[in-house]
Amino acid sequence: MNDSRHLNVIRDAHVSDTGNSSNLPEEWCESLAGEKFNLNADRWQLTTKKSLNVGPLRSLLHSPTLRDSGIRTLAHLAKTKSVDQCINTSLQMRHLLRFWDTPLGDEIPVAAITSFRHHSRESDGHDAKVSGRIRPFLTKWHELGYPGVSKELIEQMADWTLKNQERGARANRLDPNEGPLMPDEALSFKALALSAFEKGSIPLADYASFRLASLGYRRPEQIVSLKCKDMDDSRLETREPNRLPERMLLLMVPRVKGGRSWRKHFRSIPLSVDLWNLLALHRTEVIRRFDELLASLALKLQQQELKFIHDELALFPAWMLIKKSLQTLAMLIDDGKYGEAVNHLRDLVVSRTWHAETIVGIRDPLARIVAATHAINRNNEPLKVFQTRFRYTANFEMERQGCPPPVRAWNLDHETTDSLISYHTNGPDAAARLSKATANGMSKYVRMFQGKVVDRESDAEGGSDPDASRLFIHGMHEGATCSVKRGCGMTTIPRCCYAGCAHFQPWVDGPHEALLDELLEERELLLKSLRPLEDRKIIEANDGLILGVAQVIWLCESRRQELIAEAKQADGKKHHKGARK
Repeated sequence: MNDSRHLNVIRDAHVSDTGNSSNLPEEWCESLAGEKFNLNADRWQLTTKKSLNVGPLRSLLHSPTLRDSGIRTLAHLAKTKSVDQCINTSLQMRHLLRFWDTPLGDEIPVAAITSFRHHSRESDGHDAKVSGRIRPFLTKWHELGYPGVSKELIEQMADWTLKNQERGARANRLDPNEGPLMPDEALSFKALALSAFEKGSIPLADYASFRLASLGYRRPEQIVSLKCKDMDDSRLETREPNRLPERMLLLMVPRVKGGRSWRKHFRSIPLSVDLWNLLALHRTEVIRRFDELLASLALKLQQQELKFIHDELALFPAWMLIKKSLQTLAMLIDDGKYGEAVNHLRDLVVSRTWHAETIVGIRDPLARIVAATHAINRNNEPLKVFQTRFRYTANFEMERQGCPPPVRAWNLDHETTDSLISYHTNGPDAAARLSKATANGMSKYVRMFQGKVVDRESDAEGGSDPDASRLFIHGMHEGATCSVKRGCGMTTIPRCCYAGCAHFQPWVDGPHEALLDELLEERELLLKSLRPLEDRKIIEANDGLILGVAQVIWLCESRRQELIAEAKQADGKKHHKGARK
C-alpha cells in the first residue's frame, strides 16, 4: 500500500529535525494543524506549541513490523485528528503494551486486548481506555491495511459491548462543586466579578476572558483561537415588521471538533451590547500594547500592512511569545533583512504561535477572579469554577427554559445531540414560588449586594449633600445614599442598585423590608397571570434583585444586633465605673 495516500508524506530536503534515533531516512508528514514532522523522529511537532513524544511507544513495539505499522497509523491520526487525541491514544497504547509483558511477535494477540480490557474494568470500573482510544486505533490500523492487527481481533472487538465511564454524572446530580451553577450562584458570581473589575481588582483582559467563558457556549480552545478580526458588526437584521434594521453584534468563533483544521470553519454567536463594548475595549488595548512593542523595533509598516497585522492579532495573546518573536525580528532588521522581517511578522501573526494556551487564557484568569471575589457556593464553601461548569450551566439554563435538544446542541457547538449525554438531563423547569422565608434564608450565601450598609445618612460617603446623594426606597421613603451622587444618571428610586452597585449605601433603618414585600408581591402576580414554564424568564427576571434586597435586610439586622451589643457593653462599663467610685 502507498503510505503517502494516507499520510500526505512530504519529503523536504530543507527541513531538518532532531531526535531521530534510527538510521531511517527522513520522511515528512503534515499534521492536522499544518505542522511538518519527521515520521522517523522520536518527537513530532504537531502544533506550534504541542509535540508528541513517540520514542516510548516506538521502544515498546519490539517487532520491526509492528513498529512501522503502529507508528504509521499514529501518523495518520496526527494528520486527521487533534493533537490531544493523538497524545491520549499514544499514552493508552503504551499502557497496553506495558501491561502485556509478553513478546508480541509481528501481530497483536487477541488475548492481550482481552486481558487489558478485563484489567481496566477491574481497576477503573469501566473500559473507557479500550473503547475510547485503543479499539478505534486498532480498527484504523486494520483499515489502513498495515500488518499487525488481525481480522479476528477486529471482529471480536466489534462484538464487545463496552462499558464507558459514566457521562454527565457531575451535571445530573447537580454537584455543588462540579455541576452546573444554580441561577443564584451564577448571578452572584457575575455581580462579584463586575464589582471587582470596576474596583480595579482584576484586569481588563481577565474580565473579558471571564465574560466570554461564562457564556458557556464555546470551549476554551475556541476562545483562545479568536483573532481581533473575528468581531463582526457589519450585518443588519430586521427583527420586526415595519421597524428599521438593527445592527447585529456577532463573534465569529472558530470550530474545533470533527477533525477540523485550525480556524478553517466558524460559527457565530450574538453578543449583548455591553459584552461587545467590553471586547472592543479589550481589542483596542491589545492593539495599543502590540504597537508599543512594535515601535521599539523601528519597523515602519504601510497603513494597509499595519491594519492586516492588527486584524490578525490574537484577541487573547501570549505576550511572552510575542516579545520573544519580536527579538528575532529585531535581529533580522539589524542584519538589514527588512523584507524578510516583514514576511516573518506576517507568518507569525496569522499562525497560532501568538495565541495564548487555554491555561493562560482561560483557566488562570478564572482562578484570579475567584480569588479576587471570594465567591462562595450554595453550601457556603469557596466556589470552584472551571470552563466545563459554564457549559453545564448554559445547557442547564436552556433546558430549564424548555429548549429542545437540537437547539441546545447548536448553541453549545456540537455536531449532534449525542454529545448532550454529558450534560444535565432532567427536562424543563417551571418557575416556582419564591417566598420571603426562602429569600431571607438564601441571603447569607448569595452575594448580590456589593455596596456598604451604613448606620445613618451622616455616616455615608456623600451623605453631607443629601439633595444630590439621598435615595428613596419604597413609597418615596428615604433609606440610602449614593456615594457618587447619582453620577450614573439613576433616578432617586434605586431598585437595581441593590444587585451589584458598589456605590449604594443603604441605611440600617431604611424601608428595605417593605421593598422586599413589594417585589415578592409583583413576582407572585406574574406567577399567577403568566405561564410558569413558557414565561419563566419573565417571572424570574427580578430574582437577583430580590436576593440583593434580602441580603441587605440580613446585613442591616446583623448591624443592629452589633449596635445593641455595643450599647450594652458601653452601659456595662459605665455601671462598673460608677460602682468603683
